[in-house]
Amino acid sequence: MTIPVAELNAKPSKKRALISSLLLSALSAGLVGFGASVAASAQETESDPFAFEHESCTGEPFQIKIIVTNVKQGEGQIVVDLYKNDPETFLKQAGQIVQTTFPALKDETYFCIHAPEADVYAVAVFHDKNSNMILDKGNLGIPVEKWGVSLDTKKRFKAPPIEKTLFELDESGKNLTIKLRRR
Repeated sequence: MTIPVAELNAKPSKKRALISSLLLSALSAGLVGFGASVAASAQETESDPFAFEHESCTGEPFQIKIIVTNVKQGEGQIVVDLYKNDPETFLKQAGQIVQTTFPALKDETYFCIHAPEADVYAVAVFHDKNSNMILDKGNLGIPVEKWGVSLDTKKRFKAPPIEKTLFELDESGKNLTIKLRRR
């Protein structure tokens, strides 16, 4: 069975479907040993959502694997910012250590970013639907694009304080799930 290159870069749920399809093909062809191997691989992926592969995930020290959930549309981009522990510059352009973008994928978008060293950090993301690199806001200053922060801190009508978003990063890296929300 030939697998298109695009399938290799698919999101984890699509990879699980591909693995299941391969398993059924292997079983019907009598390749039980191969099928068992594929089934074990599928179980590992389902039990560990961070078992994904992405070109941004190099395995280098200080890698932060991020899954952004609640992405309603696969258009535009996900903008991700990494901040050091500084309440004065949190969520401000001057405080960004890393800013990068990834194409938005419907439901979940996953990728890795890399911090320069071990430290305490916060991450903020937003779904930039119109790809203008700005978190668009309405007349009252309330964001019209969904956004989220590390530790999946729930927000009310303003951004949470940095203390509620901080995580420690060491050489072994960190896994984060961030849910996009309107407020």
